[in-house]
Amino acid sequence: MIRRSHSPELTTLHGETIITASGLTLLGADDKAGVAEIMVALAMFRRFEELPHGPIVACFTTDEEIGRGTEGLDLTRLPHYGYTIDGGAPGELEDECFDAWRVDIAVTGVGVHPGTAKDRMVHAGMIVARLLACLPEEESPERTEGREGFFYLTESTGTVEHATAALIVRDFDGAKNQERIARVRALATEFEGRFPGAKIEVSAAEQYRNMKTILADHPHVVELADAAIRDVGLTPLRHPIRGGTDGSLLTVAGHPTPNIFAGGMLAHSRKEWIAHASLCQATETIIHLARRWCASDR
Repeated sequence: MIRRSHSPELTTLHGETIITASGLTLLGADDKAGVAEIMVALAMFRRFEELPHGPIVACFTTDEEIGRGTEGLDLTRLPHYGYTIDGGAPGELEDECFDAWRVDIAVTGVGVHPGTAKDRMVHAGMIVARLLACLPEEESPERTEGREGFFYLTESTGTVEHATAALIVRDFDGAKNQERIARVRALATEFEGRFPGAKIEVSAAEQYRNMKTILADHPHVVELADAAIRDVGLTPLRHPIRGGTDGSLLTVAGHPTPNIFAGGMLAHSRKEWIAHASLCQATETIIHLARRWCASDR
């Protein structure tokens, strides 16, 4: 059961139809809702030929959560500008997202019978645990909000001889992420000194970038979306995405792509939900956006 304590937004939706899952699985509004809204908008354009629009390309991707949604995509088939329909609450319009990196830690230890382990055993699993415990608690997802960044442990395995940890580091300031990566590398060097015989390797890979710096040079793309949201009767909600979007990858690839709401709430949880009205508002926003592009001089 979804309660107001889980989602205060429910208090504004008395009398509305709310779509949920059974509780045994995820609803998938993130981002099945976006797919549905795009398809309904396309159906409306086909059924009602009087609706103004220029050429429209619909593109559906997978794995955007880890920055791989555009892999293999033929960018030459896309228009210069685009929008992702993947935001949360009705009215959301986002032109900024996290700068994102993955950091992998691999520790090799020395296995010895525990009865004769003194000054011989080098326990890789315990080293990983101690190293992770040195990361600042206040820079974890459950302790941060707004524009604050974090370290997030996504997976850890460990035995005496081999142990690994996978982290993602997030911030809106890329320089701060580089400081976090440097911190992990410094801890690795420190722990190799503390535990002679241990070998600790740290690798870092970029996942996606904050799209703000590029979109700032294309303000009309965001302004048209802002106007379309107002056309629906909503007040645009402007704040950075505490996450990623395929729009980031497309923007970096030369196709400026801000993000528009899809309406799903409590994403990635068993209590995820969406209001039917939000589905309709997102579809209407797409239709108004197409009209405004026709009227613009771009």
